[in-house]
Amino acid sequence: MKTFSLLNLTSCTGCSVNILNAFNDNPEWLGKTLRYSEFLLSIKEKRRTDVLLVEGGVGTDEDFVKLKELAELSDQIVVIGTCASFGFISSFGNYRDIGELMIMRLGREKRGRLPCLIERVRPVGEVVDADMYIPGCPLPGHLIAGFMMDETPKVSKIVCAECPRTLASGKAPNVVPDYGGLAPGPECLLQQGYLCLGLVTQGGCGAPCPSAAAHCIGCRGPAHYLADLPTEQRIEKVIDTLHRRTTADLSLLRKELSAPTSLLFLYPFSPEFSRPPGYERGRVL
Repeated sequence: MKTFSLLNLTSCTGCSVNILNAFNDNPEWLGKTLRYSEFLLSIKEKRRTDVLLVEGGVGTDEDFVKLKELAELSDQIVVIGTCASFGFISSFGNYRDIGELMIMRLGREKRGRLPCLIERVRPVGEVVDADMYIPGCPLPGHLIAGFMMDETPKVSKIVCAECPRTLASGKAPNVVPDYGGLAPGPECLLQQGYLCLGLVTQGGCGAPCPSAAAHCIGCRGPAHYLADLPTEQRIEKVIDTLHRRTTADLSLLRKELSAPTSLLFLYPFSPEFSRPPGYERGRVL
């Protein structure tokens, strides 16, 4: 098993929790292989390791400095989770002025110390050269476990390939609003009218959401056939692909895709998104 450092940048630490969950049956691996982590074991001495796992976006001066330091001490850099891969939730503050954010935190709320924010939150691959990406919110535990144990995890092209649901006959005449709740039947969620993004999202997660009757929201990022398209064509391809499984009006599809909870994970599908360096076939699990 590889030795590794775990660096938590601007994030919720959910990916780190999933790393712990992935090794519940083998807890002694931490003491043998973990060399740096302020989250898991509060080990703050920076040492050379085989792998640097990075969670979260680069949002502060401290993030930037720590990432650069640990990258120099690591033979391989692996970007874990959707925030580190694409920016995602940690980069939502990019739409607000830094001065405004400081006033909100230190002025109106009158609490706490605010770290020195950089001009915008950046995905890890824009700051250092990444060797591997494992996106997901949180990243799938079995993928990181397989990678760390030098096993090659199987990653399907799309989430639908891992989904246990059956294809129904015909097409759904409408789209259930995002707040429509859990789907009742065992058939394909999209064919029931639920806006499931499994057809356009990279597989590898094992389809836990549609298995539990909740639609896929695309947290693993665009499937490679979409990621390889020019940015201006990507979202139109998403709409066309979904429309082929339903007879719902295209304007309704567009409306539901623009709902806040859909937009939450659709950023990597949008024309504004440019793939970070190194995010390409063969380097994404």
